[in-house]
Amino acid sequence: MPAIDIFLLCISDGLEYRDLLGMCTRYQSHLRDTAAVVAVEQRALASRLKDLEMFSAGIAQQLIRRQERMQRALVQLEKVKEVTNTLEEIESSIEQTLPLLQRLNQLLPDSDRLEPFHLKEIEEGEGEREGQTVDDGVVSIDHT
Repeated sequence: MPAIDIFLLCISDGLEYRDLLGMCTRYQSHLRDTAAVVAVEQRALASRLKDLEMFSAGIAQQLIRRQERMQRALVQLEKVKEVTNTLEEIESSIEQTLPLLQRLNQLLPDSDRLEPFHLKEIEEGEGEREGQTVDDGVVSIDHT
């Protein structure tokens, strides 16, 4: 209902214009106070949103850095896989070559023969042997 209609309704009901003016002044004051409260709450919400955006941006940056580290780790893991495959190929070649080497060694005269070659697996925790660092599962050639 427009303000003019309220004004006319109040006059027809016998309200004095001063009473109506007082009521309108109180209503205006109420609206002003309510608007001020809403403005304060809006500023508080805007501030909280900025904080939340900064926090979210920080988390996003952490996730990006973590993903980059994982990507580098994946590349390194692929390199380890390649090295492992190469070592397995080398081990297979040695296992195939060793019997041939032993056969050739037996064909040599006794004075020219080398010491027998043995492939042996290094067990975990044996430490170092003949100046070599040993790890679990590494194959070494022992000249005994």
